[in-house]
Amino acid sequence: ISKYLIHFISLFLAKFFYLLRRYFVVIFCIIEKCIIPLIRTNFNSCSRCIINMLEITFGQRTLKIRVLTVKDNVAKADAAAMYEVIEKTVPYLPVDKPTYLMGVGTPANILEAVERGVDFFDCVYPSRNGRHGHAYTNHGKINLFNAKYELDERPIEEGCQCPACRTYSRAYIRHLLKAKEMLGMRLCVLHNLYFYNTMMEEIREAIEAGRYKEYKEEKLARMSGK
Repeated sequence: ISKYLIHFISLFLAKFFYLLRRYFVVIFCIIEKCIIPLIRTNFNSCSRCIINMLEITFGQRTLKIRVLTVKDNVAKADAAAMYEVIEKTVPYLPVDKPTYLMGVGTPANILEAVERGVDFFDCVYPSRNGRHGHAYTNHGKINLFNAKYELDERPIEEGCQCPACRTYSRAYIRHLLKAKEMLGMRLCVLHNLYFYNTMMEEIREAIEAGRYKEYKEEKLARMSGK
């Protein structure tokens, strides 16, 4: 049954995208829910569906892959399964188009996905976690609500050039968070966005220098405290 279902979906999508393109609609193709057992256990059949979508839609922009996201509770799910699906999906995608992984993720998720061929991402982690006092650093994630930061005069991360780290201490930001001042949340979000953007710049530089694998291993080791 699954084989015929996949064939039907492929034909339906082909007709649907054809009609859309007649009216010059820009299509952002999505490979959705690749983590479900039907697709994982029948990936060779599903690849035909993917290829059909590419043939119809890829005079255009890019391709999204939605495997596991924050909404799917990726922190508690098997990240290895997510990486497995990326490995099986990316080879079918055109190399001259950017590949976008939806809703991912932690710095470690991004580093692993880039190694598997993903180009760009979107995720609420930097902003949402920042609003809860969680700050990402090169030595791991810290929770500024913790009492040990009450008298800590250091910036969130030594050497960071974000507005929060250049001006405020961990102790002051913690005070703002405990007092429910919006500035505390904003400073944490600013730092996290700066950290993510800086990491993406480092990733591009490492790829251009041909040393991405070494960079990834060093980055993960530092963030895990090894």
